[in-house]
Amino acid sequence: MVNRLVRIIIFMVLLLGFCMTSAYALKHNYDPALLADMYRNPKNYIALGGAGTGLSLYMDKNSINVHEYNPPYYVIAFRQVSFCVHPSVENNGQWVEDAESNIERYYYDFDNKKMYWEHEYLYPIEKIEWEYIDPQKSDSTSGSRAMFAAGEIAFFLAYNMNFYGNPKSYFMQEYSKRGDWVNFGTKT
Repeated sequence: MVNRLVRIIIFMVLLLGFCMTSAYALKHNYDPALLADMYRNPKNYIALGGAGTGLSLYMDKNSINVHEYNPPYYVIAFRQVSFCVHPSVENNGQWVEDAESNIERYYYDFDNKKMYWEHEYLYPIEKIEWEYIDPQKSDSTSGSRAMFAAGEIAFFLAYNMNFYGNPKSYFMQEYSKRGDWVNFGTKT
């Protein structure tokens, strides 16, 4: 009886581990081809910042796409890449690099110098809203710094002019000083 109980417990633990690993793999859609492209073409990936947890965010500068051109209103989309170094369950805890991407959209009111980020809510109901990005508060977290930099850089890449007149985000200021972007693999 005890032997059977031990086998059931071991089976349940293994099943739980499998379910947790599968859920993690489904939630994170890592793309090995994207990671290879980042190493092959680092100048295509502009640094936006990170989350302070080993996660770094980049903009694929070749993905800039103007969705709405209706001066003084603009909507710009681009592919944002999340790059992460983490221990791998599949490789016995060895550290691996992963990259995944998603599409980000920004709305700009040029006359009022207001920038908004498209925010998707999934709970309790699925909806999309434009969230105002306050330049005065954009330095409060590493995530808000990256979000602010992304919107400012996207506008610059689409129209070759700074949305605010003068660079406000760290990465736009670095571009102004250096004449080049802080790219994937660049030491700042």
